[in-house]
Amino acid sequence: MTAQAALGHLRAIDRHHETRPGQAAMVDAVAIAIAERRDLVVDAGTGTGKTLAYLLPALQSGQRVLVATATRQLQAQVVASELPLALAATGRQAHVAVLKGRANYVCVHRVQRALAAPPAEASVRSQLYRVAEFAQLSSTGDRSELDGVAEHSPVWPLVTSTVDNCLGAQCPAWSRCFVASARRRAAAADVVVVNHHLLLADHGVRERWPEGGLLHGFGVVVIDEAHALAETAAAFFGHAVSSRRTAALVDDLRSLCGLATPSGLCDTELLALLRRSVDRLQVTSAALWAAAAGALPMRVLQAADLARLIPIAADTDVALDRIQALVGDDQLAGDPAWSKAAETLYALRADLGACLPTTAGQDGRVRWIETRGAHLGLRCQPIDVADDLRRTLLADPAVRIWTSATLRTSGSFDHLLAQLGLPAETSSLSVPSPFDFARQCRLYVPHGLPAPFAPGRAAAVADHLCDLAMAAAGGVLALFSSMRALQEVTPLLRKALPFAVLAQGDAPKEQLLGEFVEHQPAVLAATLGFWHGVDLPAQAVRVVCLDKIPFPPPDDPLVQARGAQAAARGQRAFDAVSLPAAELTLRQGFGRLIRSQRHRGVVAVLDPRLLQSAYGSGLVAALPPAPVVRELAQVAAFLAEGVPVEIR
Repeated sequence: MTAQAALGHLRAIDRHHETRPGQAAMVDAVAIAIAERRDLVVDAGTGTGKTLAYLLPALQSGQRVLVATATRQLQAQVVASELPLALAATGRQAHVAVLKGRANYVCVHRVQRALAAPPAEASVRSQLYRVAEFAQLSSTGDRSELDGVAEHSPVWPLVTSTVDNCLGAQCPAWSRCFVASARRRAAAADVVVVNHHLLLADHGVRERWPEGGLLHGFGVVVIDEAHALAETAAAFFGHAVSSRRTAALVDDLRSLCGLATPSGLCDTELLALLRRSVDRLQVTSAALWAAAAGALPMRVLQAADLARLIPIAADTDVALDRIQALVGDDQLAGDPAWSKAAETLYALRADLGACLPTTAGQDGRVRWIETRGAHLGLRCQPIDVADDLRRTLLADPAVRIWTSATLRTSGSFDHLLAQLGLPAETSSLSVPSPFDFARQCRLYVPHGLPAPFAPGRAAAVADHLCDLAMAAAGGVLALFSSMRALQEVTPLLRKALPFAVLAQGDAPKEQLLGEFVEHQPAVLAATLGFWHGVDLPAQAVRVVCLDKIPFPPPDDPLVQARGAQAAARGQRAFDAVSLPAAELTLRQGFGRLIRSQRHRGVVAVLDPRLLQSAYGSGLVAALPPAPVVRELAQVAAFLAEGVPVEIR
């Protein structure tokens, strides 16, 4: 059976499947790329059915298939919806596995430790007991399956593991480890679905240990939502050290020293040396963070900053080196906790050395200090990830299919190919959306709004959102440029609207989306990153509203560094960095609203610059051809013209 025959079979087994010429064209292009063993880049407009368009030929090839998506939500969607259809259409029998990062799985050992010394706060203690019960009953340990515990609850760090504290095969609860179980399933599967970070992390493991890693032996690798990969890669190939991390290491080492009595693991002299060295680490790391506090947060570290911080970091590294040497003593070598401490020390030294190298110079990386609550952090990330991707992901012999609804900027793939390190001659295909945007959608840019950052802006945004929500009778996905903007506007919405206002952070993402769909009328307020992978039915979403043009934050160190890099090439930083990013994000907004022929609604951008600025016309021209309206009455009239048909 050919991939096109499988597509025909799909139409026969799924009565809701819509015939889409773009999907057929993409099926052919992917099949040819796999047969010819070459990469393919596909910009597939919303509604193309791109997931099935790459799954059908990939499964039909008979090879192992790896699908990497941007978010957990997309992973779940691929596995629950598209993969069963694609397997049925191709007739292939395949073992499918989903693999997530370790923080998504409950750690049985850490649950047991937390239960032995429960948190003092009653609400956190109650959530711990819920997690413990879940760990007893669950077959996967996937925390997304547990309702009622907020995504950012303080209980999660207590009951999930990190690279630094996971004991691996030496863990007393190893036989019940959910992470290990998920990895075993993935290693044996024919089709594995991961996220971008795990895809890159596996290549990182293989760089250090060529025989390591799980995600090798795949003939076809699909990078879905490929527009998001460069940002994930910048974070992955970067390094970070925080005051929380160094303090936790000091606490863990002191705890281990308390357990290592002279009559047990080590002699009195070694134990005394360890304790003095840990004390020295506490002093030097405290000095480092005190010095770091003198730099402006979220500002690129300049030569003077580095000159001041590097010698202090060197003192911390000397302390770490001393402890590392002591931990390597034969007396401690057989103890899994001390072996894990040795790994943690190695990783911390590597990250500290990258963030504050012995000699400061131009190495293509940007460094800055950030604050998270009471803690400080040092970060170092590559400005350009093309070389890192060429060395890792692009060196893999698999065929790679790169796809998204938003890969082109200004009608070209050039920006994306340069970002990802792909050759300029890489095969590409652009498939337009099949939707009638002129009939199904309006772009609303209201009159009279104050410009971003003007006085009274939050109240004006809240007023316009309330008007939209009332005109649409709920069904509003309100997307904010920052968490601060969300937190300023959400209380005003809750005070003014007669129905539910759900907000990011109140509960896990999947739970929020479920409540938004099931309990209309409602408004869901979230940040821009929340929308990746969101696929809402027509009866649930009638308005997607952006509080402003989604330019990347100008004070973001990576944005600043990329702007400086563009300026050095003779380009305007705004044109080379900010405009392409805003265009892609705006196009993604339309993709959240119009998902099928049955979807109908309004994309609202509460930013007068979209129609008043010199660059605004270019942004509007890059969007789907929806008529522009300026008055709320026009929005209300359009929404009243038709009620979306319920998707069955």
